Amino acid sequence: SFTAVAFILMFNTPISSIISYRFQQRHRFLKWGWQMLVMSFLAQTGTMPLIIYYFDRIPVYSLFVNFFVIPASIFILYSSVILFTLSFIPILQQLIAWLLSFVVSTLNSLLSNMASLPYASVSGFHFGGIQVVLLYIIMVCI
Repeated sequence: SFTAVAFILMFNTPISSIISYRFQQRHRFLKWGWQMLVMSFLAQTGTMPLIIYYFDRIPVYSLFVNFFVIPASIFILYSSVILFTLSFIPILQQLIAWLLSFVVSTLNSLLSNMASLPYASVSGFHFGGIQVVLLYIIMVCI
């Protein structure tokens, strides 16, 4: 998570500005989609050497799955906080708990189905520690 956040902080502005700020302001939905794509790409790029190092594989569909995971995760986070703050109103708490359970189970099903698709990940890669460091240096320099 540290490398994902570091890549987002370092490279978000330069990559986001590929599409002009004026265009993004005029097209709010496209701006949201572009920002999601940039954030997913940066997080995936920032963690890729570590994923290869620890798991010897590269996830293929993760960039597209993040369009579902990120909004669901935001909903899960906020609704969990609301769930605990509404402990004094049991009916609302039950409703929030049901919605939270539904979103979590739907997200788990989606991720499970995506992981079972053909070519969901490409295996056979192996990086050593020096290769990981060199890859990060190359990525930052580029």
